[in-house]
Amino acid sequence: MGSLLRLAFAPLRGVGEVDGAWWPRSRNLDGGLRELFPPLQRRFGLIEWLRLSWADWDSHPDHTWNEVPIGWNRQMLANVLVAHCRHGTAVFLLVIPSEADAQLGRRALGLAADPRWAPRSASEILARSEGRR
Repeated sequence: MGSLLRLAFAPLRGVGEVDGAWWPRSRNLDGGLRELFPPLQRRFGLIEWLRLSWADWDSHPDHTWNEVPIGWNRQMLANVLVAHCRHGTAVFLLVIPSEADAQLGRRALGLAADPRWAPRSASEILARSEGRR
């Protein structure tokens, strides 16, 4: 997949529990968000705040590099990012673990964007990508 952004959106929002998937290159949140924000904002509008699972990242800042507030949740399901955008839109993305092998990552991106497979949750997508379902 080279330097291409590893991101896929479901064709319709709100059909499943997630609206797409993102496969960051590392557990470095700052670098990943700098890559994620432009396409996410082009599609859904200005991001006003984020909600993230504590377990998914190595660092836990209060704000992004561009001052978007980050809410951390230790009880939130792992592998989920919620971007709260202007006009009240909340975008739920599966966060594929950065250490996932290429086959699992590509499968999970494909399933998250597949309009034929819904409803879909983050855990269902990862399980199916790993061949567990």
